[in-house]
Order: sequence, then C-alpha cells, then structure tokens
Amino acid sequence: FRVISSAARENLNSFRAFVAGLRGRTFTQEHDFIYVRSLEDWQKAYALLKENSSIAVDLEANSLHYYPESICLIQIGCPGYNFIVDPEAVGDGELLRDLFGDERIEKIFHSCDYDMRSLYRDYHAEVKNIFDTALAAQFLGSTHTGLGAVIKEYLGIDIVKDKKLQQMNWGERPLPDEALRYAVNDIAYLTKLAKRQKALLKKRGRLDWVTEESERMARMRFKEPLPDATAFSIIKGWHALSPRELAIFRAIFQMRERIALRRHRPPFKVLGSQTMFHLARNPRCDLTKVAGLG
Repeated sequence: FRVISSAARENLNSFRAFVAGLRGRTFTQEHDFIYVRSLEDWQKAYALLKENSSIAVDLEANSLHYYPESICLIQIGCPGYNFIVDPEAVGDGELLRDLFGDERIEKIFHSCDYDMRSLYRDYHAEVKNIFDTALAAQFLGSTHTGLGAVIKEYLGIDIVKDKKLQQMNWGERPLPDEALRYAVNDIAYLTKLAKRQKALLKKRGRLDWVTEESERMARMRFKEPLPDATAFSIIKGWHALSPRELAIFRAIFQMRERIALRRHRPPFKVLGSQTMFHLARNPRCDLTKVAGLG
C-alpha cells in the first residue's frame, strides 16, 4: 500500500496533465468530470484527492432495482476536479478507507446518514471529519433541506432534477452520459455551499453545533438484518395484528424475503406491505382478487 501511494504521489504533476487530456479538454467547468473505471486511474485520483484539505462526496446505489442493494457510483470532488468512481475500480476499498479515514481532510456530504451506513456496509469504511450541508441548513433555519432547495437558497442556483434519472438503475452498465452528469451535479456545488453555510453559522454562533452533530452522524453504522423470527418487525403496523394474524404475516414476510433474494428484486417490488397485511387478516380470500398480488 505504501509503495503504491508513494509512487502515485511522485507522479502527481504528470497525473494532472493526464487528467486534463482524459476527455480531450481542460477541466474548468463545475460539471466536467472524470469517470474512473480502473484501479490504476483510481490510484492516481486517490493521490490527487489526498493533496486537498476538503473533498465533496456523494453516492449512488441501486436500492430501487436490486436486492440486496450496493453502492454503484462514488462521486468525489475537489477544487478543479470531479471524479465519478466505479466500485469495480476501488477493489477491496483499501485506498477508499484511507481517504475517508484521514482526519486532515474534511468530507462534505449532503444528508450523510445513508452514505455512512452504505460505506461501512460495502467497504467497512469509517468517515472522519465530515460537514453535512443538509444538517447545516437545518441549524440555519431552512424549511426545505433537499439538495436542490438548499443550493437555491444559499447560492441562488437552480438545479433541474430529471425525475426519470431520479429513478435510475445505477447498477446498469454502460451508464448514459446524462446519468453521469446528473450524478456529478450532486457534488459540483457542495464545496461552495459549505463555505457559504459556515460563514453564516459562524455569525450566528452555531458552527460548533453542526460540528458536534456531524461527528455523531459519522458514527452511524449499517446494521445487519434482524433474525428471521423477528425480521418482520421492521414493518410498521404489525402490533395491531392478532397472534394468529401475526404468525401468517411473519410467514408471508419470510417468503417475500426468499423470493427477493432469489430474484435480486427489492422486497417492496415483490409484495407491498399493505397486501401482506390484507393476506394476514384474510387468509382464505380469493388470491386472484387481491390488489398488488402478481
């Protein structure tokens, strides 16, 4: 690891030239990006990112389309460069763990709780020194904390979100160019946004509040699924079932889980919770007339 890291650092200047010509143009616009798809390019990107005191980070996963879900893209930005990293390039995640665990480097996220859990689940990566722009917006009194709304409020920039791309299967390959540009949008403004929010937080004496809460968020971890016997309890409303209905509901839940894993299909796409409750309460119903039962 040290040999790889040292060699990458020594070639930093040549890599900057490599980056500039990678897509046949210089990288001067906020939406330009480099799609990293090999371990060699990831090693070079890692070396460049390590030279920065702050990086912007976001993830794309496939929870709407695949089960169990996994990280499909890792977007990382620093001044002058935006990287979209394919997980295949990251390998076992050793350099990723080192980058995110480096306390010298601030990592800027927007609503980081899901990202913290995903990074720990897929790479056992612990993220140190984070600044969450959604959290900052809450402490500044914002009523809408979605990324687009926050960027509009603090930077005056409108980001148009394509609803079709919001439902994108990020595990699909190859990804269309418009999907990659959609993904890079999520980090393109984070550094400017964080700088603006920090200035406002300092004026109001609330920056330490955000720092403290961000540290708590950074400790979030992925939790392994509950044992089969109690896994159904993740679905709200089960307390209202009778003992007999609950036994049926649990069996249906376990069946749904087996089908979801076999078909790599999210459980909610196999069988909705309301359909499961209906079947538990009406076990002798005509299945051909049950809404939501394929």
